[in-house]
Amino acid sequence: MVSKTLNGDQAIAYGAMDSGVKLVTSYPGSPSSGTVETIIDLAQEHEIYVEWSGNEKIAMEMGIGASIAGRRALVCVKSVGMNVMVDPLMVLNLTPVNGGLVILLGDDPGAYGSQNDQDTRPLVSMLEIPMLEPAGPAEGYFMTQEAFNISEQYGTAVIIRITRSFTQQLESVPMTNVPYRASNLGLVRESWRFVPVPRNAVEKHKNLHKNLKALGQWAGQLPYNRVSGSGIKGVVGAGFAYRKLLDIISGKPAEGFRLLKLSCLYPLPENLIAGFLRDCKEILVLEENEPYVETHIKAIAHDRGCET
Repeated sequence: MVSKTLNGDQAIAYGAMDSGVKLVTSYPGSPSSGTVETIIDLAQEHEIYVEWSGNEKIAMEMGIGASIAGRRALVCVKSVGMNVMVDPLMVLNLTPVNGGLVILLGDDPGAYGSQNDQDTRPLVSMLEIPMLEPAGPAEGYFMTQEAFNISEQYGTAVIIRITRSFTQQLESVPMTNVPYRASNLGLVRESWRFVPVPRNAVEKHKNLHKNLKALGQWAGQLPYNRVSGSGIKGVVGAGFAYRKLLDIISGKPAEGFRLLKLSCLYPLPENLIAGFLRDCKEILVLEENEPYVETHIKAIAHDRGCET
């Protein structure tokens, strides 16, 4: 193991390269372009094809093609760029991927470099694609590798959401010396696997829901989701908001309150959340910028009969 001080952009880039990614596509836009720029400088060394595509839809379709061919692919977009990709994504969720396919989604709370400050997380619930949000660069490095593995294991694209604040964070990241060499899974030639049409779309949607149920169980076991501290008052830190809370309390362990760290934001680890709610009388949810997690936690509380 060797440690490097990396910002959030670089950590995601090294995580992808150490996962054996072979195709990286994007349309320029902060806060996701920094990851692409990092990979560009190292692309030849790692035998990676990198492309600035004509638009985000093209970038996504390139990534899907690479996945069908058995290669691992990373598609990097910002919030408004994700809107352009909705068309292929709304059928990609129904067609099991082959090579690992990860989407890096850069949201921009405060609109520091965007025409709006949309929160793209509610869109992900409609897309029904797993979404992770790292709390810091080190977590982002390992989470990217996990995302590629889970993508292939469950046959789904995986979204990693970051924000501008995450990209500017610096942290020492322990890294492997030898990059993972992803095997070529080969081109899949199953006629209807990647083609949802009226004859199979409903059945594929049923299979998607079964897959999401299994992913919910997986989310409950992730080390990125955990409870610490004690008390009847609870705080939920969603994604990078958890890191901002640690800055406020100077990185000390939670004292006088119970803290739930959430980094898998879809599907949420419902059993873990329900157990947390039962131990608390009051809950404060920290997130940027819409009440996405708060709304889902309220639904879990209602369904599980929690009185928090």
